[in-house]
Amino acid sequence: MEWCKILKKSFIFSIDTKRWLPVFAADIFFVLLVLLSIFGNFWLGGLSNYSTILALSFLEIFIIVSLAKIWIKGAIVHQSYKEKDKVKESFKLSYNKYFSLFGAAIIVMIINGIVSMVPVVGIIFSILVSLIFFFIYQGVIVKDFKFNETLEHSYNIFKKNWSSVIGIFLVLLLTMGLIILVFLIPLISVSIHYLVGLSSIKNIINAITSNPIPLIVTGILGLIGFSIGQVFNSKAQTEFYLQLTKKTDTNKNAKKSSAKKSVKKTPRKTKTKKSSSRKSTHKTK
Repeated sequence: MEWCKILKKSFIFSIDTKRWLPVFAADIFFVLLVLLSIFGNFWLGGLSNYSTILALSFLEIFIIVSLAKIWIKGAIVHQSYKEKDKVKESFKLSYNKYFSLFGAAIIVMIINGIVSMVPVVGIIFSILVSLIFFFIYQGVIVKDFKFNETLEHSYNIFKKNWSSVIGIFLVLLLTMGLIILVFLIPLISVSIHYLVGLSSIKNIINAITSNPIPLIVTGILGLIGFSIGQVFNSKAQTEFYLQLTKKTDTNKNAKKSSAKKSVKKTPRKTKTKKSSSRKSTHKTK
């Protein structure tokens, strides 16, 4: 596989504003709602039942944004596959296939949740599930599979190319993490400045509200990096998927062609045998 070429192509794709902007919009919407929930509950209700209210609010926001991001990721996968198509067409296609995308994603999430509860080795099982169903979005968008078909399709890819899938997973994890980390450096330094010498949540919130501009600017920069990282991951995933499926299709075609050749060769041999037997009978006569 052309590792360097795919990674370079994916990074160029990911820094295009029209690619990462929808992801950024969903992420910043999520962050704003979480911040509103934190500060709103703190200002209105003090610290009474603070943890419970915050947990419920976070869960609701997480579900809403996750549902939206399934649609967005489907559109990005289509843009990765058909770069020349309009962004509007990608979102329309992802919307039309949303049921299959949602079905596949929710089944993987449920399986992941179950296996992650296994003591000690739960995290290993969870990673294995992620590897097995690594290409579910590509199966729906590129191959037009239903949710059950794309799960089986992704499993078959992993079964035949497990070493390649593990390699792709690790490379993308490291590269995506590096991209996000670069954008997060300013936010980390500003956050450390806010947290130094502050011991309580109330003091931290007061410090942030008194001078929020540095945190807002670096936070937006960090979110842009996070959005670019997600788009990079989806693009590279799709490119690697296309190479793996192309390899599989080529092998299938080669087997079919060799089978056809062997079928064609067999009757020719029988004909020669028949002709030789006719000659021998003619000589005996």
